[in-house]
Amino acid sequence: MRSFGMKLTTLQDILGYQFSDIKLLERALTHSSLKQGTNLQSYNQRLEFLGDAVIDLIVAEYLFTKYKDKAEGELTQMRSHLVSKEALSYLGRCLKLGEYVRMSSSAERSGDRDRDSTLTDTVEAILGAIYVDAGLEASSKAWHSILKEYPIDERFSVSDESNSKGVLQETLQEIRAESPKYKTLNITGPDHDRIFTIEVNWCNQPLGQGTGNSKKAAEKAAAKDALSRRLWEFPDFLIP
Repeated sequence: MRSFGMKLTTLQDILGYQFSDIKLLERALTHSSLKQGTNLQSYNQRLEFLGDAVIDLIVAEYLFTKYKDKAEGELTQMRSHLVSKEALSYLGRCLKLGEYVRMSSSAERSGDRDRDSTLTDTVEAILGAIYVDAGLEASSKAWHSILKEYPIDERFSVSDESNSKGVLQETLQEIRAESPKYKTLNITGPDHDRIFTIEVNWCNQPLGQGTGNSKKAAEKAAAKDALSRRLWEFPDFLIP
């Protein structure tokens, strides 16, 4: 079995970052089940708190730079996907972080090593540790290096049609506090193979249409069509 020191060396190679203060990485990998009394420096929750903010900023800058054609609302939705527990725990599994985390035997027996929360917290704590060790630029480089190997933005953020309704609603409500409305225009086909045509409206103006084999699918398609057309950006769109 490899020693913890050897594991730290391997993990630094995987991260593409060598710590000046290796104790920061040790702390980032220490589960709260090993908390020593009231010593807040003995486990990773404070680094997790910092890493959460660091990842938010890094991801925001990454999306702002990469997707120059996206509006604020859409970028916000993309960021929320990339920093979600689902995305970060997936990344933690890709990096096999569960193998590196130190925890109590009872926590391990309870399955904490492979819990989404454990993996998410560890990713955040590691980025927080890099930030403390060398600052934001180093944290950003490490994050980009990880994304190059495991492009979670393609899996959880980019071209996410399943969230087109949410993106549209947030984008529009930044302009006016009115939600888009979906109206069924047509239903064709036999009962077992219906095709729905739905129009999305906002401020009494049609924004887009979509079709699908369910109302839900057609609404998503209509929202996607509206996002591609962006009619609300025309100067006279909101004039009564």
